[in-house]
Amino acid sequence: MNKITLATLVALSAMSTSTMAADEAEVNDPADVTRPQTFLKIDSGAKGKDGLTRVQLNMAGAWTENIGYLGLVEGDLQTNLDAGEGQKKDFGLSRIRARYFQVHNTGLDLMPEVGFSLDYIGYDKNWVAKNSGVKTTVAVGAVAKVLTPWDNWVSYPNVTVMRNEYDNGKSGDGFQANWFNSLYLTEKGSYLQVNPQYSNYADETGKNAQALEMHFEGGIPLSQDGAVWGHVTYSEHFFKGGNDSRMKHLDGNREVRVGATWFF
Repeated sequence: MNKITLATLVALSAMSTSTMAADEAEVNDPADVTRPQTFLKIDSGAKGKDGLTRVQLNMAGAWTENIGYLGLVEGDLQTNLDAGEGQKKDFGLSRIRARYFQVHNTGLDLMPEVGFSLDYIGYDKNWVAKNSGVKTTVAVGAVAKVLTPWDNWVSYPNVTVMRNEYDNGKSGDGFQANWFNSLYLTEKGSYLQVNPQYSNYADETGKNAQALEMHFEGGIPLSQDGAVWGHVTYSEHFFKGGNDSRMKHLDGNREVRVGATWFF
């Protein structure tokens, strides 16, 4: 069973008219998931015993002073050592993703930004088991930037509704709740992200399935001007199928990757 990852990681924010806010918006900040930023992000490592490399390109801008947008294209290259008959074990494309995000400035102190996202994920047919894997996923989501009592902690609640098309011809609806948290560790912007993600949906047999992902990412600037950042990501996955009595840890889905982000 492919675990569905629909965390709608929004990378947008509103642009302010004041000079101070404009200067702040020019500072690259990979920990702010609502800031409109254009960058290329590449990381590589492992998912279970398989190799995994992810390439992500973000192209951002603003429709008005108070409305930012982002277009995103992402691809996963992965081995498939447990491939069955007729499937490839070699390194190849396993997933593509296209997303559009838009965020609006609210003018509220507690919740300065809210936005929405459109999301499409496609899985190559060679990388799922016949009649038991996700073929495509489409989702619509909402996100907000929420300030906390602590200056170095910013929270981003996110909810999406989604529909999965399975390769046995069936489909299933569901939802996902995410809680993205960015903790700033230094004045230069070094950060730690803690992002739990819960999914609830109908599987390829029509039964209820639930998934939980615990995602962690740490990053530091690698250049004086903040144009290049390094990061390490680590994820643990849990799953409860229609016939399971409780949620189980998925050892084969543990992810560890190291990479860099280039802003331009």
